[in-house]
Amino acid sequence: MRVKKFFGALIGMLLCFATVVSTAACSKTPSMTVTAEEWQTAFSAERFVNSKISVTFFIPDGVSYLEYVAADGVEYYHQTVVEGENIREDTSYSQRMENGYKMYEQQTNGWEISDYERSIFEVSGLSVMIEMFADNYESFTYDEAQNGYIFIVDETEMVVIFRCWFEEDTLSAWSYESIFILNESIDYTVYNVSVTFGGQQVEIPDLREA
Repeated sequence: MRVKKFFGALIGMLLCFATVVSTAACSKTPSMTVTAEEWQTAFSAERFVNSKISVTFFIPDGVSYLEYVAADGVEYYHQTVVEGENIREDTSYSQRMENGYKMYEQQTNGWEISDYERSIFEVSGLSVMIEMFADNYESFTYDEAQNGYIFIVDETEMVVIFRCWFEEDTLSAWSYESIFILNESIDYTVYNVSVTFGGQQVEIPDLREA
């Protein structure tokens, strides 16, 4: 499934808990401080059954924009990748069924429909990324200069910064930055994520008209 492509490399880096260092203060509204229990609740999978996640993913050769929306057992996934003058867009929907999920992926000649055991939330790697934050409260420190929680990993030829922010006890955003230096070549990666809980609606389009 194409939704794997966007998060494939990202999840690999996250699983290694690697990569960026930034000394500039973040311009976001100062985050609230939360307890370990509030942190676990904020990152629990149940919170995301009705949610909207927006991601901007910067890479050396371009930028990718992702929108994920879930509501009432239906998911929407749209990704736009811009690399120079090339633009690629992918759109998928999924619907929870009695035994798994029905997946709808837009192709140039129509829609491809297939059965999956897992949701887009799981297949794309979003669930893994969120679980990693949920399980690492003790690794983060509230940093007033960054206006939020921060966790820095500094290893040979690799530095990484994770940040997240809370508003009214609710997770509102997180970010990831990385620098990887190998043979005098620098690979710099940044992604920014914002999330909205509740109030979402998703409808699968009439495929006969698509």
